[in-house]
Amino acid sequence: MLGTIGFHTVASVNASAEMAYDLSPAAWGRGIATAACASLLKWGHSQIGLARVQATALPENTRSIRVLERVGFQREGLLRSYRKVRGPSRDFWMYSHIG
Repeated sequence: MLGTIGFHTVASVNASAEMAYDLSPAAWGRGIATAACASLLKWGHSQIGLARVQATALPENTRSIRVLERVGFQREGLLRSYRKVRGPSRDFWMYSHIG
């Protein structure tokens, strides 16, 4: 298995969902995450009618930020102490893709 991708925190009443993905470091740099994100976005907007897809990224995770920006996500702002990652609460950039 190379990784996972999917929607969570789906709010059908708002036609929105959060996209999350994880890719094995052995598969980095091959365009796999970009292709998977583009495909899931297309499906989410066209097949299940999502108006908004959001995703978050740690500020230091430049690879993930590039993936999100390549497929058309726009940075909305910094979520301070948003989620715990390996211990303390960390800041995350919030991105959105409007369909």
